[in-house]
Amino acid sequence: KITELARSVQDENNPVTVMASKETAFEERRVENRLRRNLQGIEGPSGPPELKLAWEGTLHHLRDLPFNPQINTPPVFTQYRKIIEVGASVRPELPSLTKLKPLPSVAVDAGPMPTLESLTDEVHPPEDERSVLKFEGGEDAALERMENWIWKQDLLRQYKKLRNGSGTAEFSSKLSPWLALGCISPRRVHANVKKYEEERVADENTYWLIFELITRDFFRWMMVKEDTRLFAWKGYSGLANRGQRHRSGSSGATSWGAARDPDFAKVPASDEDTRNLAKWIKGETGIPFVDAGMRELRATGFMSNRLRQNVASFLIHDLSFPDWRAGAEYFESALIDHDVSANYGNW
Repeated sequence: KITELARSVQDENNPVTVMASKETAFEERRVENRLRRNLQGIEGPSGPPELKLAWEGTLHHLRDLPFNPQINTPPVFTQYRKIIEVGASVRPELPSLTKLKPLPSVAVDAGPMPTLESLTDEVHPPEDERSVLKFEGGEDAALERMENWIWKQDLLRQYKKLRNGSGTAEFSSKLSPWLALGCISPRRVHANVKKYEEERVADENTYWLIFELITRDFFRWMMVKEDTRLFAWKGYSGLANRGQRHRSGSSGATSWGAARDPDFAKVPASDEDTRNLAKWIKGETGIPFVDAGMRELRATGFMSNRLRQNVASFLIHDLSFPDWRAGAEYFESALIDHDVSANYGNW
């Protein structure tokens, strides 16, 4: 679609530039490379369209890090946090645009904004009245949520104490779906926290929300450093002395499930293991606490961070499922706030 649109509007008076976010994970980078190749195949007087990738989505900008993330990202979060808190600053927000240049002279019929239902036969997850919050996409909804939770309800004041709770909209910011989709930036959240500290109170509660944003960054930099090794059965630490042969680079490695290397191939599961995995996914393990969380995830696409850790631990340590990546894959398919770095890094 993007390639077709670029071809339709490009002429000698209208060279085309395609802007997109720079991604870090393997499959997302393949999409970037494929788009770049397709754009290069478009001929025109001004040359092929250019693909420009902008770094965004992290609290600290790539260029502001006090280390090279591809080489020197600390393997332990505490080490990273101590370095980043004294060695990097958060850039201020960029001002919003007040106007845009007019569309190209080539006729482009933008048409109406498509609805989600017009793009897919299945809306996932379907809306469930039991959801802790009615998650609606877009920047307006993200800003409204942040305004309500931080300022109107004044819940940032209790964040550290309440953040691990489940079942209500008040227990945590619930901004993760909008952060994951780029509807709101970590820097905007950070700016609001700092403003709150100036106008109301600065304490462990306000620090802890910034702490969570720093944690989110850490997994992104670990993805930059470890690349496909983050998907190894024993984790990246189990491959520390195995060189760079598992890194995808530009050649394009196979996904872990199809890999021939035993470190990346799926671990065989017994029939009992498969049944246990199915019970875990459906919320039918017989453990009410675990089942409630898994049913919430299946019905709404959301689950509190602490509960995610609890159900993940249950799958691996109580049900003894042999491959953690099966749980991570299910989370990827179900979470509305899925972030590949944070999901697989946490698992």
